[in-house]
Amino acid sequence: MHSWLKAQQHAEPFFCDKEALDAELRSAMDTADKKERKALTKSFEARRKELEASAHAIGAAELPGLAERLRALHTELQPALRAAEAQCLRRRSALAAVPEEATRAEACRVFYDGTSDRAFSNFMPHHFTNGRLGFLKGEQLFHVAKALVCGDVAAAQRMLTTTGGPALRRLGREVEGYVERGGLWEEVDSGLLLLVCVIIKMAQLQPEHAEVNAGLRAELVGDGRALREGRLLYIAEGAKDDDRCGVGIHAEDVAVLRDATAWGRNQLGHACMLVAEWAAEEVAGRLAGKTCESRYVKSG
Repeated sequence: MHSWLKAQQHAEPFFCDKEALDAELRSAMDTADKKERKALTKSFEARRKELEASAHAIGAAELPGLAERLRALHTELQPALRAAEAQCLRRRSALAAVPEEATRAEACRVFYDGTSDRAFSNFMPHHFTNGRLGFLKGEQLFHVAKALVCGDVAAAQRMLTTTGGPALRRLGREVEGYVERGGLWEEVDSGLLLLVCVIIKMAQLQPEHAEVNAGLRAELVGDGRALREGRLLYIAEGAKDDDRCGVGIHAEDVAVLRDATAWGRNQLGHACMLVAEWAAEEVAGRLAGKTCESRYVKSG
């Protein structure tokens, strides 16, 4: 997968960063008088529309190709994805077998957006690219992939201009063709959800985004070292309303660690474990002057 991502690097990726544009406007407004503010508002609104138009045009050109690449990669990696999922489920079983809840807490990292541990959340502003397409958060690509699986390129285009969680989820619910073509996305055992989550985390570790995503890399490498050393560590997304990418119980619920056998499928948590192990192996290999490859995150 590392080579798959590397092959799609583009010299001029495009990010529809309306949040940065808004921040620029606020800064300009701080020193402007009343007359200047009116002109600034008009100017920045024109820039926002231009940014969205560019995102739609680039999306129209690039998204069909991304859909084809995702389908091909999914077909190629399905056996590896099944093996990876089985390994993650064995780790969960080992965690569930730990008798003391306090000891279990030491062996489990439960993250979620809006909590004290949100480093692995797809809502964190970790930038990454795929070809010319720039993504400001993992949640963007997640919903874009869902739309592309269903053949709804128009919905995917709209998602390229949106970073807010509620807006992306609404657009995800509005994807056309889900009933007819969403089987791979609906069926967790297909491996597609896991694949997309792995792509997001690995793409966020691309060298060209090393500075902005340095904190994420450090967190993944640290957890990956624990996994490589054979220590029991299970990573879970504590999402109350999501038992597919998360465990179906909130990270801060006092009962979150009581019964791991009742958790949802936790595909984002599993992706984090896989990429963490790969990242730690890559660092170790680089230090040793070798090229490392994870057992499960295959290059392809």
